[in-house]
Amino acid sequence: MMTRNLKQPVLVIGIGTEFRCDDCAGLLVARALHASDLPPSVRVLEMKGDGAALMALWKDEARVILVDAITAGLPPGSVIRIDARRELAPSNLFSTSSHSFGVAQALAISLALNELPPYVTLFGIQAGNFCVGRGVSPEVLKAVRDTSEAVRCELARLELVEDCAETQSPRPLDRFVKENHIEQE
Repeated sequence: MMTRNLKQPVLVIGIGTEFRCDDCAGLLVARALHASDLPPSVRVLEMKGDGAALMALWKDEARVILVDAITAGLPPGSVIRIDARRELAPSNLFSTSSHSFGVAQALAISLALNELPPYVTLFGIQAGNFCVGRGVSPEVLKAVRDTSEAVRCELARLELVEDCAETQSPRPLDRFVKENHIEQE
């Protein structure tokens, strides 16, 4: 799909654990992105979600995209997209987190310390099952595919745009927005 370098490097972090069913959604998105044709300026990592490790990873980055399973009270497989520079990620999205110091806290602390990258986008995939074990629900598997495509589309848009104004963040595909019940600003 993309072969040219982006104007700025992008770090994509898929967060989760394989042993809590739908909690592996972020990891699956990262693996799907690894399998696609991304420019060399895009790094894709898998993390368990330790907040301190996340803060260390993104501290000196210009653009970061995070993907994690959430508990937003939505139907399983629903996806939300948050511009973390414009609004804080509610800590209750990660209320079932197995991470001792999680994503929402890491974002808030980095912002308070003025160490949050200029562009941070969070994709949250509503999980249906955080039980111990393996196996991902069909709704979450579909959301993983859709979110992988949405991240690729954001990367494609970054490649085409010289400088994004802070008030204009890249948007996922209209189809992605409609199918996953995301409210547009």
